[in-house]
Amino acid sequence: MKARIRYSLRLVFLCVTIAAVLLALWSNAAKRQRQTVAEIRSLGGSVAYDHGLFSFLEPILGIDYIADVNVVYLYRYDLPVVDPGHAGFVTDIDALIPHLQRLPSLKRVVGIWHHGDAADRLRKALPGLEIEVGMMASLRELTRILMTIQDERDAVRAAPRLKEHYRQHFAAIRRSETEQIPEASEDAGVADAEWDDAMNGLLAAMDRLRRQVPAAGKLVDRILDESFAEAAERERPGN
Repeated sequence: MKARIRYSLRLVFLCVTIAAVLLALWSNAAKRQRQTVAEIRSLGGSVAYDHGLFSFLEPILGIDYIADVNVVYLYRYDLPVVDPGHAGFVTDIDALIPHLQRLPSLKRVVGIWHHGDAADRLRKALPGLEIEVGMMASLRELTRILMTIQDERDAVRAAPRLKEHYRQHFAAIRRSETEQIPEASEDAGVADAEWDDAMNGLLAAMDRLRRQVPAAGKLVDRILDESFAEAAERERPGN
């Protein structure tokens, strides 16, 4: 009997030890990711997370403990577009790369304001990742965000990111037209058919929302109207 109790205690101790080690590894990984995200934001970038089954724990534990970063944006979608180039988008790609390399679940890097040289450096340093830059990247990313919306709750969660992406998109169009920034990507070599496909994909995603999730579609339409109105306001003389 005593031998059985000793065996049970050893088993419990072993299980507790394993659980403690796993918890420590999980906690350390979350802290590293949180620090990496902070560094990316300080350089003018932002991130998106792969929300899983435990998103309901985010208010308690924090996003970095329950989700992995799977997309990095080379601009701050969580900041109003006031003066891109001043903490509005990444200007030092080489300083950003080491932080990207510390994100094991990273799948995609997206930049509206960047041209082919930045894309080439990213592809060389991060082989295997999907690197998209320029206005085409903006259209595709907006479509991806819309496709993740399946109900009104998803729309509310995506609203801040969607609004700032629209703002960045309109601001990039304005800057490229006035030639205040270098050409934003390899867009000059993109065929008209590709532009049409990207735009049609965005319109189809919006139409799907309006038909399948009317409440979410109305929210997205309102965000689009507000973002367009803000862009038009900035076009007025004196702004």
